[in-house]
Amino acid sequence: ALDGNAFLAALGQRYEASGGKLTAGEVTVDGSTIIAKSARLEMTSPQSPSVVLSLGDVTFEKVEDLGNGGYRVAHMTMPELIFSQDKTAFNMKDVKTDGMEIPPMGNDWTSTTIFYDNTTTGLMTISMDGKTILSVAGSQTAMKRTDGGRGLFFDSTMDGIHMEPPTFADPSSLPTIKASLPPPTTSCC
Repeated sequence: ALDGNAFLAALGQRYEASGGKLTAGEVTVDGSTIIAKSARLEMTSPQSPSVVLSLGDVTFEKVEDLGNGGYRVAHMTMPELIFSQDKTAFNMKDVKTDGMEIPPMGNDWTSTTIFYDNTTTGLMTISMDGKTILSVAGSQTAMKRTDGGRGLFFDSTMDGIHMEPPTFADPSSLPTIKASLPPPTTSCC
């Protein structure tokens, strides 16, 4: 039988490698489906304060235990990711990932990487002082391994980008901020 807590621990180990701590209020298993209820991801770094992301109930479907500490997941869904700190809030809806692979732990970078075929999101917003300053209608990202598994290729697009910059004490800085934003469609690596 599939062990939901062992799965969540394996997933959590990958986040720990980059300063994260993944927790869930409860983990349930129904056949090959695992639900991490009231999941949270806390990210820490020596350079900045901790950031806590509320992930809600995350569903992993068609989970396959590879028997070596690794897992394959056909589909992952997260209805909403929420972050709020001080006067800033980030919200992402309808996160869906297909073809997720959690490799067994080892000594190279691939063992601490969560691979996937593609991820889509719905509406993403960033707010300051209760005012939305950036919204993205949706995004799509594909990941492919290259170089016999030693490299990665990402192809990502964002749709419906809308920006309402906050008011700055020095309005002359606004062109610099706008110029630093990525183009609507980017390819990497």
